[in-house]
Parts: sequence; structure tokens; C-alpha cells
Amino acid sequence: ICLALSVGITMDFSSHITIGYVNSSGSRHERVCGSLGDLGPALTHAGISTFLCTGVLVFSRTYVFKIFFKMFMLIIVFGMFHGLVFVPIVLNLIGPTDYFKQEETLEMQEDKLVVKFIENRKETEIN
Repeated sequence: ICLALSVGITMDFSSHITIGYVNSSGSRHERVCGSLGDLGPALTHAGISTFLCTGVLVFSRTYVFKIFFKMFMLIIVFGMFHGLVFVPIVLNLIGPTDYFKQEETLEMQEDKLVVKFIENRKETEIN
């Protein structure tokens, strides 16, 4: 159980920051700052709330629950470290350069996706 949770939680923190980076425009530094500014507080709140929810296990007398608490706390700490510190540093140093050169290109791409989604939805309603 802990192995499956560790992969999911750790990838969650890192993938949110990476998706925020890729879906923004500007220089590497601007994109990292933007993704951390937009998603950093939400990821921090997620880590803190998960810590508070599982923090009750520290008072357990059962060995299994104590081990689960220790493992889960390490998963959260390492996941937050990678998502909020390590991945942004790596993206700032060697991340892909401007996927969207300008903000207008990003907006046009989003508009195309929305139109395509609406058309697909209308087709499924007809069928």
C-alpha cells in the first residue's frame, strides 16, 4: 500500500509543477516563477493537510500504524521537496525553452482545444 501511495503522491507534486511550467510562456525563470506562484500554495496546503490528517497515527500504540505514519511523512516531505525545490531548479537550468513563444499562441491553442471538446461533445449527444 505504501509503495503505491508513495509513487502517486510523489509524482503528483512534481507533475503539477511541470505541467504549470509547460503550459506557460516566457523565459525559463519566468515560467518557473509562474508555476510556483500559481501552484506552490496549493501544493503546500495539500502537503500540510495530508500531514495533519495522518498525524493522528503518531499517537497509535500499534506498530503497523506507527510505521505507516513514519513512511507517509517521509513520502510527503520528499515529495514536497522534489515538487517545490528540486524540479523547479532542474526546469530553470535545463527545462525546455519556450514551447509557447507568446501568450497569444497559448491562448489560441487553448481555444482550439475547447472548440474541439465542444464539437466532440455535440457528436456524442447526437449519437
